Amino acid sequence: MNHLETLTAEWLAYNGYFVRTAVKVGKRAKGGWDGELDVVGFHPARRHFLHVECSIAATTWENLEKTFKRKFAIGRKHARDLFSGMELPTALDQAVVYGYAAAADQH
Repeated sequence: MNHLETLTAEWLAYNGYFVRTAVKVGKRAKGGWDGELDVVGFHPARRHFLHVECSIAATTWENLEKTFKRKFAIGRKHARDLFSGMELPTALDQAVVYGYAAAADQH
């Protein structure tokens, strides 16, 4: 896990979420996984279900957009499996935490 994943997970846990981090999901029959979910949390009292992808990648916005679309699709497909036995809300909120040092006028 990178520092953004750790901080995100700790913040959610501090605020009452059950949290899963860096979980490989979608085991394939011939080996491998569909992907990895960075941080997934569920707050039972608020009924809030959240998937957060964290990145410090230094790449183009176009590449980041493709990456996060793919990761969010995997999250929509598999995040529920991480909290089996819990009654989860229908909606899954998804967010990106992106940390990259650059000149403020460039973004």
